[in-house]
Amino acid sequence: MRRSTVGLLIAATIVVGAGVGFGASRVIGDDDPAPTPTQTTSATSATPDPEPTLLDYSDRDGGEVVLDDPDDLSAIADAPRDFREFTETALRELIEQNRVACPDGEISVGVSRIMPRAGFATGAVNACGGYVAVWKRESTGWNEIIATQEAIICSDLTSAQVPADLLVDPRCYDEEAQDLVAYQG
Repeated sequence: MRRSTVGLLIAATIVVGAGVGFGASRVIGDDDPAPTPTQTTSATSATPDPEPTLLDYSDRDGGEVVLDDPDDLSAIADAPRDFREFTETALRELIEQNRVACPDGEISVGVSRIMPRAGFATGAVNACGGYVAVWKRESTGWNEIIATQEAIICSDLTSAQVPADLLVDPRCYDEEAQDLVAYQG
């Protein structure tokens, strides 16, 4: 994975669970009601769309829904079943791999946005630190396709055909310009 030397700004604004962000993460637990994400659906349909084009959790405290219990994914109950299953498995693996190394650290998966129809999601993975992640639904299921603690490289987004609307912060690092630019998708 390539890393840029600039652009920590985007990661710092998104990876709040890693302790570098501007706001505190909110962990959804048994005492908290599951927030309802903003749902964007197709404007051409007169009937409710069973699968929204965008599930947006980025307006939550910290810019994401933070999941730290693989047995309680109620905060993303409206997400596609295969994404919930992927998140549960990933969270169980994170906990198993990091509970000894990070006994007091936050081990969680944060979800900012999901585009069920397009098959993309973004958020953060936190275990003894953290990083911004982009996940994609592929023929084998959901996979992490981008993971970085710095600005996402524009060419990585373009080559993976990531929709611009998926990103909470629409900027990426252009290696040719050596600067942050607006990602066009």
